[in-house]
Amino acid sequence: MPNTIQTHVVVNPFNQNLLSAQVSMSTELAMKYRYSVQGKTQDTNFTYYNDEYLLNPVIPVIGLYANQENTIIIECFFTDGTQNTLSVIADTTGQNYGETPLTVDFIINDETIAKETLGNGWLVTCYYTAYDKNGDLRMAFIDAWDNNNLKSDSSAIYPGFDIFVTSGETYAQTLKRMNLLGEERQRYQAPAGNGFHHDVAFGPDGNMFCLVTLLENQTAEQRQQASLYKYDVTSGEILWSRDYSALFDNQDVCIDAQPNDIHFNSLAFSTQINQLILNNRSTSTIYGINYENGDIVWTIDNPDYSLVAEDVNLQPIDAANFIYPNGEHAVFPTTNVKYADYLTENRLAITLFNNKAALFDDGSENDKKMEDPIPDEYYEAQVDSQCLVYGIDLIANTVALLDVFEIAGQRSNITSEIHEAGNYYSIMYGVDSNFFIIDTDNNIAVECYSVYPALTYRGRLFSFDELRQLI
Repeated sequence: MPNTIQTHVVVNPFNQNLLSAQVSMSTELAMKYRYSVQGKTQDTNFTYYNDEYLLNPVIPVIGLYANQENTIIIECFFTDGTQNTLSVIADTTGQNYGETPLTVDFIINDETIAKETLGNGWLVTCYYTAYDKNGDLRMAFIDAWDNNNLKSDSSAIYPGFDIFVTSGETYAQTLKRMNLLGEERQRYQAPAGNGFHHDVAFGPDGNMFCLVTLLENQTAEQRQQASLYKYDVTSGEILWSRDYSALFDNQDVCIDAQPNDIHFNSLAFSTQINQLILNNRSTSTIYGINYENGDIVWTIDNPDYSLVAEDVNLQPIDAANFIYPNGEHAVFPTTNVKYADYLTENRLAITLFNNKAALFDDGSENDKKMEDPIPDEYYEAQVDSQCLVYGIDLIANTVALLDVFEIAGQRSNITSEIHEAGNYYSIMYGVDSNFFIIDTDNNIAVECYSVYPALTYRGRLFSFDELRQLI
């Protein structure tokens, strides 16, 4: 007897990702399934499958196109060995996407690198908009926070909600553990009067480290963007916290830093050295942090200016040619094989986006003191930003400059990120929302300009494997 199948499609089932759907299947037998959202070209089909027999499964779908009837091909595999293939329509016609561009233009300079990177996933921005290799919109979250961290733990994303707006920053008072359809699985509340900002990371026990700040009225005793919290991912409870305000009395900071703003802005966990990697923009310092108690283990800090933790500051190899960052963002471990010498025990390679935010023309820093207000007028040399690769040796207590990547004419004095993309790197310049993919010889493989019509804090490639894990 034929197995009767009935389907029901709901677009945007959680009122979060406009370009998602659920397909409810009514069947007589339990089934496995594989689906394909039909792309505008065959190489942009989005496919997903499950390997567990389910009775009446509800199939989660992402990767729809904007403003059109989307065809989803579903292959059904039943317990009795029979198969069936059917198609359903998910109609996104008439949705309101606001300012989100429905298409962007990718300029491909190297087809091989483009295929290995952009062709193997989507570009996702901090607004949780996503674009495939053809530049078509394939994900669009509603009213997304402009400071979303774009981190995942291989099973969920952690976007911010309940946004608190100040004159210069926005903070999320709630993080939610979600899939890419926008289905909430857990939530995490900042302490009263505080908010989440900039970044999160996941430790070896699977729990989450978060950057937390006072929402307003910071003081020298309790500064802005100065705290690290650890949350239990399962329960949502705070496990411990550490405030670093006391380390920054009278420190030299970038001239454009708000008074008493430490401005931690990236956080990552290194499985290689089993430490957190943290940085703060105001003093342009990078830290290795003991993930069990928050102690500072080492720093990379420019000795020409005040030092946050002088006794653990790493010494540069070839100091005359070493480049210290200025107002940096996105300090993350890298596993690129080019830096294999630093992928060994007690060694680490990291990349960072060096904004070169507040410099004079001669390259020296334009600084003020942590407690001082920003001057009404000040100078910042309009030099190109760059990305740096450092090699760290924790036995010798040294740091080496391994590589410098620069794209002529590109500057972003705030925000911005560099991310590993296989054997290559993606770079998002936040001020103009310009995105690039480069190789380790600084050749530009892919270019995309004005990805979003506003300041973009970050953007990176999500591979198809990562996208499927997050469904």
